[in-house]
Amino acid sequence: MLFTASKRKIMKLVLSFLTEEEVKKLAVDINGIYTFQEQMDGGFSGLVSIHGRRRAKKEIEKTIAAFRANAAVSKDRYDTSGFKLVDDLRKVLFRKSFEDRMLEWFDRKRLRKLNEEAEEFYKLHPELRPRE
Repeated sequence: MLFTASKRKIMKLVLSFLTEEEVKKLAVDINGIYTFQEQMDGGFSGLVSIHGRRRAKKEIEKTIAAFRANAAVSKDRYDTSGFKLVDDLRKVLFRKSFEDRMLEWFDRKRLRKLNEEAEEFYKLHPELRPRE
């Protein structure tokens, strides 16, 4: 964890592998222009990088190459969007922070308890169970 690349360095690396034309194409017009940099900033917020700079560089190269190949073949608008690239990079380069993972764990535990209580209730009152 000590030698991981910062989000800013990762964003600079990503931009260094893309041409200016590609960066402009990845911008989205949602109530004004939503640049690719803004998409990355929003997509990477609250996450912790898991690789050092050298490994991150290799992963970014692979992800961008796969994105370019997929964008050349696909006609789907999402497959050629900046959101897709940011999502792919997020999966490869980051993980959630410890706090976020703990919150999700507590939510799953709470939901499991609620489901168990609901099952017990429906065992006592099967006529009240919603039909599927």
